[in-house]
Amino acid sequence: MQMGPNVGDQLMVAAHLLWRARKKNSDAYRLAANLILNAEACLCAS
Repeated sequence: MQMGPNVGDQLMVAAHLLWRARKKNSDAYRLAANLILNAEACLCAS
């Protein structure tokens, strides 16, 4: 299975946000979770 460029970008941003979330940034954690769920939906739709 190949990821489209948009999904790869979303996962890269999500990884960065999760890194920031480790410092107790709950907004970054929520945004990362939403990006990961969106990327998962894109992968399942393809």
